[in-house]
Amino acid sequence: MAYGETLGCPDHYTATVHWRGGERVYTYVDKVESVTWARERRKVSEAAIVVAASGVSSGCMERLLTTYEGVHEITVYRDEKVVWQGPIKQRQVTVSGNRPIQITFTAADVSEYVRRRLLARTATLTNVDLSQVAQEVVRSTLSSRDPNVLAHMRATTVGQTASRTLRAYSRYGGDELAEVAGLGVDWTALGRTMYFSPPADANTTPQGSITGEHLVGEIDVVSSLDDYASRVFAAPQAQENVWNHLEAVGGYSPIWGMWEHVVQTSYTYNLSPTGVWQPNGTGGPTRAQTNAALRRAAQARHTVMSRPVLVVRPGEGSHLSPSTPISMDRLVPGARIDLAIGTGSPLAVQAAMRLTRVQVSWSPEGERVTVSLVQMGSTQDESELEEP
Repeated sequence: MAYGETLGCPDHYTATVHWRGGERVYTYVDKVESVTWARERRKVSEAAIVVAASGVSSGCMERLLTTYEGVHEITVYRDEKVVWQGPIKQRQVTVSGNRPIQITFTAADVSEYVRRRLLARTATLTNVDLSQVAQEVVRSTLSSRDPNVLAHMRATTVGQTASRTLRAYSRYGGDELAEVAGLGVDWTALGRTMYFSPPADANTTPQGSITGEHLVGEIDVVSSLDDYASRVFAAPQAQENVWNHLEAVGGYSPIWGMWEHVVQTSYTYNLSPTGVWQPNGTGGPTRAQTNAALRRAAQARHTVMSRPVLVVRPGEGSHLSPSTPISMDRLVPGARIDLAIGTGSPLAVQAAMRLTRVQVSWSPEGERVTVSLVQMGSTQDESELEEP
C-alpha cells in the first residue's frame, strides 16, 4: 500500500522480538495469527500478538518460548512500516489437546517505562514551556538505565509556561507526567518516540475529515446536556466551603432554557468582614484584575458549553473504511479531526473533534481501524484548562 492521503489496506502484518531498548533483534516472528495495537492520548497503549506453532519454524517457536516480560520488546509492522513498539508485559502459552501450542504476547508502549519508575533526579524549573516540563519528567524518571527512550523524544512548543519542582524518589514518573499533561500539554507514544505537543484548538490545522461514507458499521453520535450551560460562572478559591464572589457569562437560552455551570479556578478572593479587598501578597493582582481573569475563565468555558457537546462512539465492529482520506501516520491521538455526518439532514453533525484513541486489529481476514473522537473543548475533553 502507499502511505499517503488514504488509510489504505495493508497486505500483511509482521512482528519482531527485540531485546529491551529496541535496537537488537532477539527473534523474527515467521507468522502472526492476529495482531491488535492501539495509540492513546496521554495514556499507555497496549498491543498483543498471537503466534501458533503451526505457522512458525521450530527454531522460532523455541526462541518465543524463551521470551520474557520486561527483558524483551515487541515491534509491530504494518506492511514494512513500524507502527508500534514496547516492552512485553505478559506471555500466555495455550496448550489444548493435540492442537499446536499458541503463544499470546501482551505488551505496553515505551511510556510504560515512565509509568512504572520513580522520579530519580531533582530539578527546579522556572517559567519554562510546558513541553520542556513534560520532557524533564521523562528525563528525571529515566536518568538511570534509560531503555533507549530519551534520545527519541520529540516536542513542539506549547506556548504556555509553568514553574515546577521535581523531587527525586517522591512519586512515580507516570503520575507526575499525568499532572503536567493536565496543565495543557498532550503526549502520545508512536513506535519508539514519545511526542509532546500543544492541545489542538480551533486554529489547529485538521489532520483530515471523516464523513459518513468513511464509517463502516454503527456509530453512536451522543449529544449530552451534561456538557451544556447557558450561563457559566467562574469562582475563586472557596472560603469555609463558600464562594464569596462569582463572575458570570451568558444567561437564559430561548432554546435550551436555563442551565448553570461553575468553573473552579485557583484565584484567591480575599475580603475583610466589611467587604474591603485584601491583596494576596505584595504585587498580587488587584480586585479589578482578578475580576477580569475570572470573566475570561467563564467566557472560555461558556464558548465550549454554548450547546450540548457531541461525542462519537464507535459501535461494536465499526471501523474506518480503507478509503478514509487520513493516512495511518496522521492518526495521532490529540490531533484535530473534522467530522461531517448526515450532511443536509436534520441530524447533521459538523464539528471539530479531537482524536483520543486509535484501536487496530488484524487477522488474515483483514484490518479494522477504530477511532474514538470527542468534541474539542468539551468537559469530556481532558485538555481543557480551568484557567485561561
